[in-house]
Amino acid sequence: MSGILEDKDENEVFVPSAVLDEALEAINKWRKRKHAKGVDERIILAYISERSKNAKSSSLWSYYSQLKKMLSVKENIDISRFHQVSAFLKQQSVGHRPKKSKVFTLEEMERFLDNASDDEYLLQKVIFVVGVFGGCRMGELVAMSVDDVEDRGSVLVVQIPDTKTLFCPFIGNLI
Repeated sequence: MSGILEDKDENEVFVPSAVLDEALEAINKWRKRKHAKGVDERIILAYISERSKNAKSSSLWSYYSQLKKMLSVKENIDISRFHQVSAFLKQQSVGHRPKKSKVFTLEEMERFLDNASDDEYLLQKVIFVVGVFGGCRMGELVAMSVDDVEDRGSVLVVQIPDTKTLFCPFIGNLI
C-alpha cells in the first residue's frame, strides 16, 4: 500500500493512496457539478460549507485534512494558506463537545476486582485483568484462545496474538 509520510508535522501521518484518490474524486465530482475549474480559497470554502450542512465539525476537519493532503500531493496546491477556510472550520467548531469515552477510574477497577463475586464474574475479571494490564485492544482479546496461555507453575504467561504493539508478554503471578 503506498501513501505519503509527512514528517514536517510533530505526528507522522500516513495517508493511503486509496484515501487520496477518494478525496480527489469527491472534490472533482463536486467541481464538475458546480461547473467550477481550478482550486482557490473560494472553491474550497464553498465545498466545506456545503459539506457542513450534513456533517459535524469533527468530520469537516477530517474532510479538510484529506483535501489538504490530496491537493498537495496530486496538484501541488497548499490549502493551509487559505485562512478563510480555517476560520470557517473554527467557527463551525464553536460549542462542539467531542464525545468522550467512558473509562473506569482506578478506584472503580479495584472495587470490581475486590467486590464482584468470583462465582459469577470470574471470566469478566480475567478478561479485565488481561485487557488492562496486558494493554490489549478489543480485537486482541477476542482473538485470544486457551493456547495463548502457558502455565509455568507459579506464573501464567499470556501471549497476545496478532498484536499491533511491541511489548513483552503479560506475565501474572498465580495467587
